[in-house]
Amino acid sequence: MGKCKICEKEFKSDRSLHAHLKAHKIKVGNYYQEFFPRYDLYDGELIEYKTKEQYLESLFNSHLNFKKWREERPSDEVRTLCLNLIKSRAEKKNMEYSMCQVELRSLRFPAIDELNQIFGDYYDACESIGLKNKYKKTFLFEGEPISNDSVIYVDTREKNPLRFNTKTELKGLKFGDYVLSTDGEVNTCRIERKSLADFVGTLRPDNYDRFCREIEKAQEANTLLVILIEQDFKHALSFGHLRKQHSKERIFKNTRVTSQYILRRVRNLIREYPLIQFLFVDGRKEASRVVEKIFSNEEIVGKVDLQLAYDSKKL
Repeated sequence: MGKCKICEKEFKSDRSLHAHLKAHKIKVGNYYQEFFPRYDLYDGELIEYKTKEQYLESLFNSHLNFKKWREERPSDEVRTLCLNLIKSRAEKKNMEYSMCQVELRSLRFPAIDELNQIFGDYYDACESIGLKNKYKKTFLFEGEPISNDSVIYVDTREKNPLRFNTKTELKGLKFGDYVLSTDGEVNTCRIERKSLADFVGTLRPDNYDRFCREIEKAQEANTLLVILIEQDFKHALSFGHLRKQHSKERIFKNTRVTSQYILRRVRNLIREYPLIQFLFVDGRKEASRVVEKIFSNEEIVGKVDLQLAYDSKKL
């Protein structure tokens, strides 16, 4: 139940309230900024409105302002605020596990390397507020090169396959696009490759349920599914900008969903399905390299936050 602050009329949902605001000739964002003003802790500017949830939860207008604030405030104050942000998020979303690198970056929180500097150890800080840690501290992906007896199976539906140093073979896969087989034994990790356009399209409302069904097949087989996006995280956040720049990728012209919408779905999937990881890398050449590196380190893949390992140049 919500009440219009202008005329005191009550509404059963935010959606009906927001539609009603047109009668007062005021935009939804301006309404919240006027009647529920919130200010950036760094520069004192009004918080920009994108969605109600974002507006009411935001303390800063940008990751840069958050970073500048952290650099200027006492370390104890920074630790307290960051821990409270994590704790508040965990309580609101009923989270069991600490947030991974993709979740943190998608929320424009400090990345894990930054949080390690703030807390001493991010994972220890999460345990102190009752969260479990799904992953261990990042370590180098070394491993032996993939043996000559191994083959990477490529799903027959894969339209634009990656190229590898390892020999490949087309094979119908029930889920995922790539899996390593050695001496007839199939790896317990599979890779689902996506261009940025594929990634955005897969998480649109018309494709989302089908994607969830594929993830569920991996869960039922107790298999780690890595969703590998051929785009670095920074640009994946700004596909709206790419659309405005008349990208050749048709999906950017046809879809109306925002990057915030897509990344919210990513966070939901991470919380719902424990055996998936999203990994954003810098282009197709990097994607090929990372796939082979993951397959040659099968014993540690499920124990490590892959995005953190990649961002830290350890993968």
